Amino acid sequence: MRKTLLYRRDIDGLRAIAILAVIGYHLSPKYIKGGFVGVDIFFVISGFLITGIILAEIENGIFSFKTFYQRRIRRIFPTLILVLASILATAPLFLVPDTLARLGRHVVAGSLFSSNFLLWSEAGYFDGDSLLKPLLHLWSLGIEEQFYLLWPVTLWVIWKTRQKPVYFIAAIAAFSFALNIFFIRSDISHAFYAPWTRAWELMAGSLLAVKTRQEAPPAKGVFLPNNKNKLDNAASCLGLAFIVIAIVFFDEKTPFPGWPALAPTIGAALIIAAGPMTWINRHLLSNRVAVFIGLISYALYLWHWPLLVYVNIYEPETVRLWHIFKFGAVGLAFILATLCYLYLEVPLRKLPLRTVSRVLVTLALITLIIGGATAFLPSMHPSNAGLTNFQTQISQDQLAESSAEKEFYREDLCFLKEPLSNDFAPACQAGGKPEMFLWGDSNAADLYWGLKGSVVDPDRHVSQYTMASCAPLIGFSANSSQCSSINTRILSRIRINKPDTIIISARWFTYIQEHDFIAALNKTIEAIKPETKTVVLVGPQVLFHDTPKSYFLPKPYLLSLRPQALSAQKGDLILISNSSLYALASIDQTLKNLAERQGIKYISLLSMACQDDRCPMVRIQDGAPKLLLWDATHLTRAGSSYYVNEAIAPVLQRSGFSTH
Repeated sequence: MRKTLLYRRDIDGLRAIAILAVIGYHLSPKYIKGGFVGVDIFFVISGFLITGIILAEIENGIFSFKTFYQRRIRRIFPTLILVLASILATAPLFLVPDTLARLGRHVVAGSLFSSNFLLWSEAGYFDGDSLLKPLLHLWSLGIEEQFYLLWPVTLWVIWKTRQKPVYFIAAIAAFSFALNIFFIRSDISHAFYAPWTRAWELMAGSLLAVKTRQEAPPAKGVFLPNNKNKLDNAASCLGLAFIVIAIVFFDEKTPFPGWPALAPTIGAALIIAAGPMTWINRHLLSNRVAVFIGLISYALYLWHWPLLVYVNIYEPETVRLWHIFKFGAVGLAFILATLCYLYLEVPLRKLPLRTVSRVLVTLALITLIIGGATAFLPSMHPSNAGLTNFQTQISQDQLAESSAEKEFYREDLCFLKEPLSNDFAPACQAGGKPEMFLWGDSNAADLYWGLKGSVVDPDRHVSQYTMASCAPLIGFSANSSQCSSINTRILSRIRINKPDTIIISARWFTYIQEHDFIAALNKTIEAIKPETKTVVLVGPQVLFHDTPKSYFLPKPYLLSLRPQALSAQKGDLILISNSSLYALASIDQTLKNLAERQGIKYISLLSMACQDDRCPMVRIQDGAPKLLLWDATHLTRAGSSYYVNEAIAPVLQRSGFSTH
């Protein structure tokens, strides 16, 4: 009797849970912290369905490698080609040449189903750069396609040699899981992207397919012959619980995949194994909405991430507006996915398989060629004319500033890092009077360059005592033991030297959330006020969401930064939206109020620099663009000089310092 693989509506419903989890994570990782496990659910589903299809056809004597791969082409290629072509067409509007070249490489990798290997070579999934890669999500498609290429041959060999597939599949799963556990400890990117460390999730679905092969109808659960028995319902409930726990409690700090990946994998396997007639599978997963989302899930997965990346690149004026744009991008992804399913995927299923596969392969090759050209010749695009040299200048400045950090921060001398290997060098202490005493973390250290350049004799007047991630606060709970010890020694030095002016600066955004922050700041100010003439509290510096490397700047912004476009700008400042400004403004006001109560000087860098809810990232000096920050919050030498000269130098002059 011929055995077939029954269509199960509940599996499409499970796909809906998977895709909604992934989209939720990409839309709001703060709330849908573990939504990335949706990909693991997809792996289990793919292993179950593909293995079931292949085994059913082999047993019926109708299996054909050619037909199998033609069906895969018809299923995968149409929407993928459309998405890749759309990104290639629109990317020049969003990306600068370097990033466009990288996108071309990603298009080539996506066309060859090797995105996971390319991304593995570049960076981790959760790093900042990843948020700006339009084809980041194709890593999982690469793993699935690699499985589709190898698995039919493997199963066919097992069948022909009359081996029991369950033992072979179990052995592969065990070996793959062991590799996953091994590499999660030493190379998390390897564990995340490598197909051999992910195969066990696909094998979990494959084991289910072997277990559930049977004549149809009726469809049954795995555990007992009766679909309505309590054990199947319990398995379905437990499986859903595992998935929900993973989505709610996992986050980017979870060592993933590793042991935690068992939760979504076992959860999906239990739901599939329980059969379509359990209460959850029949009512929750088989309703029309869930099934339809499952049907469009592939197209939805392909569309949603590039649209969100484009929103992330532009990051509109305000936080609220930004989230509106993000929800709008997801809404557009649903529309495009629906159109692709109804008017592309479904109609192609009705056409001759051979003809469709040939046309799709041809289109894929064209996309591959265009992607390759984009990777190697990005500057030839008309819209990039005149931009390459300018963008190169920005890139070189950013690289030079980050490389010079050790020098202009005076790292290991006056800017210490944990674990401590030495104490402050003698050069950190000013040699005469009046003395300006700089105390704080890295956001204080990056002011030294500007302070050094603002006074006539920096070696005589500027003292620097700074430590990475160490708030200049006495008795502050968030400080480490080494940090607390250093601060105690700094306070003792202040009491001995009695400097004329003490400048306190830090990345207040990091510390102010602690319950004892205000009390510690008050205590610190009260401790140093008797030891100096002037206490200056410097407010928060600009904090951008992402590192302002050249490829983080949207192309329209870079175009507006060119010297010839300055006539449309306000003065020589180039303003770029900063969606963290509202939170920083609240901190700024809190610190200003505290300074007024303490009777000390307060300098608001935000009020000085930011205009119309926009803050400077770049300014033009001598006709050339100069970055003010070399990462998310740390000043370049140009930025340090700018902020000190505009905001801090006037206070120094009133305190008796001779400035340039």
